[in-house]
Amino acid sequence: MWLLLFFPLLGLAADFDISLTYGQSRDFWKTVQDIQDRTGNIPEVQSVIQDKYGKPDLLYSQFEANYSFPQETVTLLPLASFGTRAEAVAGGEISNPISPEIEAYATSMGILSFGLRSEPSEDSAYWDIKTLAGLGPEKKLYAQGAEFFESIPVRSGQLFLLGGEIGYYDRWYHEDFLIQTDLQVRPLYFLSTVDPPKSRAEESTQFSVRWKLQNEWLKRVDSIFSSQTELGILSVVGQNPLPFLSLPFSFDYHQKLEFYPGIRSTTGLGGIARLKNRSSLPNFGIYGGYFGGALGGGLEFQLKSFLLSAATYGVENLNFPAKEKARVWSLSLGAAL
Repeated sequence: MWLLLFFPLLGLAADFDISLTYGQSRDFWKTVQDIQDRTGNIPEVQSVIQDKYGKPDLLYSQFEANYSFPQETVTLLPLASFGTRAEAVAGGEISNPISPEIEAYATSMGILSFGLRSEPSEDSAYWDIKTLAGLGPEKKLYAQGAEFFESIPVRSGQLFLLGGEIGYYDRWYHEDFLIQTDLQVRPLYFLSTVDPPKSRAEESTQFSVRWKLQNEWLKRVDSIFSSQTELGILSVVGQNPLPFLSLPFSFDYHQKLEFYPGIRSTTGLGGIARLKNRSSLPNFGIYGGYFGGALGGGLEFQLKSFLLSAATYGVENLNFPAKEKARVWSLSLGAAL
C-alpha cells in the first residue's frame, strides 16, 4: 500500500497505478544449496550451519498494477478496478542444534483482483472492496536428524489462493490537527498440492484472516525545514504490524497466520514527520518506532505522482520454532498515472 503515506496528496482516482517492491534479509535457499552440495560430509555441513541456528531469513518481491474506471451499477461505490499482482517469496530457518532441523519454502504467484471503491477525497471516508484469486508454483523442504545430513528432499507442487480484501481509509481535519485511519481486513483460503514430508503431518488447506489498523495523530507546524511540517504519533495493530508495508499474500500461508498471535506480535508504536511545501510537492516523510517487537522505520520521497520508499523491519514468521525476526530491508517504487 505505497499510496498510504501521502494519501491526501495524491489523486487516487487516477486511472492507473503501479508499484514495485523488493525486500530481503538473506537468501536462505543459497544456504540450502550449500548444504546439498556437501551431502554426506557431516563436518562440512556443520561448518555451513553453525552460525545460522534460530535465524530465519526472508526474501520477497512483488509487482502490482491496478486500473480503475467509473461504473453506475453500485452507486455507493462508483469506481470499479481490475488489478494484477505478481509476487515471489522465499525463506527458511535452521533450528535445534542437538538434532538439526531445516525448513524452507519458495512460492511465486500471479494474482488477479476485481473490486469496487468509493470516490477518494481529502475530507471523507474511502472504501475499497476486492475479490482475489491466484495460483503459482511452490516448493518446500523439511528434514531433521540423519535426513538433514544425508539427503534433503525438495517437494514441489502448486499453490492456489482465493479470497478478498476490504479497506477503509478515513481522514479527519480540525484546524492544524489531522487524524488518519487505515483499516484493512483480508480473508484468504489456500490450497496446496505439495505432498507433506514423511516425518510429520501437514495440512494441504489453510484459511487465514489478516487484519491491520493503522492510525496517525498529526499536528501541522511551521519549521525551518519546510513551509508545512506535520509531526505526530504512528500506531499499528495487527499481525506483522509494519506501517506502510504490504507483505506478499502467500506469506500468510507460509507462516500459518494466526488471527491473534499475542500482543507483542500485533502492536507497534512510533513517530512520524512529513516535510511539505505550499504546493504539497515534493514531499519527504520519515518514520520510526518499535513495531511487532523490533525496531523499524523508513523514508519516503514523493515527487508529483511518483513515490520512492526505503524501510527496514523485523519480520516475524510464527511458523518457525525460534519465533525470531528476520531483519528485512525493503525498497519500493510506485506511480499513479
